[in-house]
Order: sequence, then structure tokens, then C-alpha cells
Amino acid sequence: MNVFICDDDRKDIARLKALIDDYDSKKHIGFTVSGYRSGMEMLEAIRKGRSVDIIFLDINMDIMDGLTVARKIRELREDVPIILVTTFMNYALDGYKVRASRFLIKDDLDKTFPECMDDICGEIRKKLIQ
Repeated sequence: MNVFICDDDRKDIARLKALIDDYDSKKHIGFTVSGYRSGMEMLEAIRKGRSVDIIFLDINMDIMDGLTVARKIRELREDVPIILVTTFMNYALDGYKVRASRFLIKDDLDKTFPECMDDICGEIRKKLIQ
């Protein structure tokens, strides 16, 4: 399963990648993780046909914010789960406008990440069975 992480902070990309790797070591799903430092870079990869199954997307980024990136992703890929990740809860309602699958607060990732991944992977499995 291909996972994209888009965040302008390298430390946050590394933290999410570590959480994904830890989850994968316990669940044996087989994730391939790609990190992107800008929405434009990630959108270009999607436009070029890079396969993606799950996207973790920071909301507060320079140049193009995560909600704008999410709207553009929806133009290209209607079905991919987008998990919005931020430090600010005040964007939660905007996540519905881009049909975000989940909304995670960076300070709570250690607690909320495994349940989020269980839900997202379960949804993907259901789609594959249908």
C-alpha cells in the first residue's frame, strides 16, 4: 500500500513515517511511504501517475495550504482517503468540504494514529472485496 505524507516540516514527515513503520511492523500490511515537502510536489507525483492509497496531509503549509491541496487531489482522485493532520482544531469543519476521511491533531498522534489506521485499512479492504 502506498502512503503519501505531505508536510512542510521534515520532522513531522519523519514522525508520521515512524508511526506508519511501527504500525506496519505490527500489522504486516506492507506500506511504501513517500514524503513530500509541498502540496505542489505531491500533486505533481499524482498527476504523473504515482499510485497512492492513503494521504496524510498537513493543513498549515506555506505557498499552498493543505485544504487547497485536498481540493486539487479530489479533482484527480475522488476515492483516496485523505487524513488531515494539524496542530489547530479550528480547521475540522473545513475537512468535510474536501471529504477528508479523518482529522488528526499532531500533539495526539501517538494515541490516535493506530485507531485511524485500523479504520482506514478496514475501509480499503472493504472496497477491494466489493
